[in-house]
Amino acid sequence: MSSNDALTDSERAELEQLRAQAAAQQKAAERAELESLREAQQAAQRQAEEDARIAAIRERNRRAMEPDEDLHMPFAQKLVLGVLAIVVIGCAIYYYLHH
Repeated sequence: MSSNDALTDSERAELEQLRAQAAAQQKAAERAELESLREAQQAAQRQAEEDARIAAIRERNRRAMEPDEDLHMPFAQKLVLGVLAIVVIGCAIYYYLHH
């Protein structure tokens, strides 16, 4: 190698500084990419959780809308219907006896 090919001390220092800057930029770019990937993964996870929640609600609603073989009626509703039936029968008997 001739003396023209050798770097001076200031050129070496500048080269090292440029390499350090390039490495720092590379690390910053990698950190930014990692953060972007994490955000995308979290967004996908949130979307999957939301989809699962919506699917569960739809399934619950679908089951609620399907008729069962056995009609389930609350006790209070049965009681009200029974009392109403007794009142109607009583009114019919009263009307029949007094007319």
